[in-house]
Amino acid sequence: MSKKLTQKEQVLNHLKDYGSLTSWEAIMDYGITRLSHHIYCLRKDGFIIPDERIQVETRLGRTTIISKYSLRDAI
Repeated sequence: MSKKLTQKEQVLNHLKDYGSLTSWEAIMDYGITRLSHHIYCLRKDGFIIPDERIQVETRLGRTTIISKYSLRDAI
């Protein structure tokens, strides 16, 4: 039986595999509703995870700003 990944591990794996992650993707793909907490913990663990604000359209046709996190290689 394989070990179940923690949410923090799922976030890190996604960043490594796909390069970036938004809170919406975290909710839809993994059921993770507190992405910023896991990003905070990964940063404390030494990972370099910058964020950028991006504008997206809501399902109601309005626009909102969300964070998009990416994983940077250590220097």
